[in-house]
Amino acid sequence: MVKQSLKVPVRVGEILNLLEQTGSEPVVLKGADPQKWVVVCPSLVGRVMCTSFAGTEGQTRGFINAPQLQKGFSCGDQGAGTGDWNNFGGIERIWFTPEGGKFGFGFPPGKAQNLDNYLIQPAMQDQRYSVIARSEDGKLLTCAAPIALTNYQGHAVKLSVRRQITVLEHSPFAAGLGQQVKCVGFESKTWATNAGPKNLSRDETPLGLWTLGIYNSGPHTVVLLPYREGPEAELGPPVSTDYLPSFLLHGSLPPGQWTAKNGCVVIRANGKAQSKLEMRRRRALGRLASLDLDTLSIDIVDFPIYPEQPYPASYFLPYDGDPLDGGVLSSYMNEGQPGNAEKPAIHELEVCSPLAELAPGQQSCHTSRVYQLQGDEAAIDQICRRFFNTRLKELREFAGGSP
Repeated sequence: MVKQSLKVPVRVGEILNLLEQTGSEPVVLKGADPQKWVVVCPSLVGRVMCTSFAGTEGQTRGFINAPQLQKGFSCGDQGAGTGDWNNFGGIERIWFTPEGGKFGFGFPPGKAQNLDNYLIQPAMQDQRYSVIARSEDGKLLTCAAPIALTNYQGHAVKLSVRRQITVLEHSPFAAGLGQQVKCVGFESKTWATNAGPKNLSRDETPLGLWTLGIYNSGPHTVVLLPYREGPEAELGPPVSTDYLPSFLLHGSLPPGQWTAKNGCVVIRANGKAQSKLEMRRRRALGRLASLDLDTLSIDIVDFPIYPEQPYPASYFLPYDGDPLDGGVLSSYMNEGQPGNAEKPAIHELEVCSPLAELAPGQQSCHTSRVYQLQGDEAAIDQICRRFFNTRLKELREFAGGSP
């Protein structure tokens, strides 16, 4: 048994040692530059744990839950309402939408949809994936697992899920910036094949693929959700606050916790408030990011969106709106203390696929690209201006970041 650390591990060499010593079977993918790493743990529900552009000496902003890794798969096929789940951390894991509502996967059939009855099904918390292929150059890994889910109406969903993780050594967000920016990333492709005998339909078994990454929050961390500008009557609000009543710990958010202006929603992710905001397909631009203003490190998630297609609503608790007009991206942040493993300050970057209506044997694919970048003032400011409709100076004024 590894002795529990009181601090959240961030150095990639330390993380790799922890994963090996806890039997988590990490696989290190490397780019043409052997210092560019992507650490994958298929045995931990097929997730990507972290990236590095400096090998063992690199640092990640991805959250690694050392106490849970030491505990292992502790929950098993437990009932609902324990408030416990196998949260190993990592910068990408695979879940499925919808979460709540008429067809949700987050509550047992017949139970009231409230926090006491919340259920994370085994397919999303203790399913081990098996490695089925690795490329000769060491840049690509494919893993797979059978998935079984039951939605709120009692309908069974059986899937064959395959995930392909590929190292990305360059980022379009760093184009033209040369040595001003260090970058590494990965592309994940997740295929879900209907392995059951019946069609997966919008009327009984709406399904979407959902990839989520957990990141450490710092005193001056902000989340950036760029959006398409236009009238609310046509596009709706920049973000949905329907999640907030489920997550607020003190009845309301502190003043100035988030703002939406000039095509970018900016959220404080400093561990001082718990909240969640979601963006629908008419506003989303297919990217979101988390920026640490003290270290000038930015993690960007880039994914395709399809505004003309329906998205299963991922709402956490009962939802009376259109179950096929859900969010395409969202960000959650908790209350906690930066760097404290027992009560960490963390936030999530989450992206979803559109509705997958599948006949038996048919498949749907969800693609996501995750980039870790770090640069100087001018480079990070240019990335913010070009891709996120904001400026570094404005973000520092909002978050109170260091000059």
